[in-house]
Amino acid sequence: MTRRATDTQRDRVPWRTLGATALTLALSGFLIAASPVGAEDGEGSAPKQAAKDARKSTQKKEAPRPAPPQMKALDPLLGNWKCVQTDPKPPEGSEGTVSYMTTHRSLNGHYLYSDVILNPGNLRGRQVFGWNPVKHEYIRYSYDDWGTSESGTSPGPKDGRLVFRGSGTEVMVPSETGKAEGIHMKELVDEYTFVRPGLRKVHTSVTTPDGKTVEYGGYCERTKKKPAM
Repeated sequence: MTRRATDTQRDRVPWRTLGATALTLALSGFLIAASPVGAEDGEGSAPKQAAKDARKSTQKKEAPRPAPPQMKALDPLLGNWKCVQTDPKPPEGSEGTVSYMTTHRSLNGHYLYSDVILNPGNLRGRQVFGWNPVKHEYIRYSYDDWGTSESGTSPGPKDGRLVFRGSGTEVMVPSETGKAEGIHMKELVDEYTFVRPGLRKVHTSVTTPDGKTVEYGGYCERTKKKPAM
């Protein structure tokens, strides 16, 4: 919510797959070249058909991989949201922190992307939620145009709560020089409590290497209008 709100993944084709495809095409080409010129019908037709089939197999469009069923549990995060920080309360006469975000599915549902804009400060960022099929846990990455970056993991929703634990580096004063002031977040805990559909409370706890802990919170409410990013 008020965190400095995550990236790119590429499918990697195994080398053995590339090797098998290349070998099939190479052998097909060799057999075609070895076929006698002017052969009568039936002679050399098998190699030609094999080459044709190989070309079709490489050109065939594969259906997208279905998303892990575990991603369904993150559906309550989808949509357009307005998030307001209420704890601690802003000083008298000052504007509180408000952020807007829109969360949608990406990569055929394998991930959720949240585009975020936060004011004051005109900070823009992104969060990415996904599922780690090897460690059997949810993952979250976030980053913004101030330079803050975070990562965390979660066992998943339970009793209406979703808790991510991780770490990161938060930029306090942005700089165009590539060198900025900030803090190392040794432990970062973001807790979402789903009050009802379209409303969730957020509580964040940040612990620095010297043992100091800062906590703040607020709420996010779903809106019909998509925020201008």
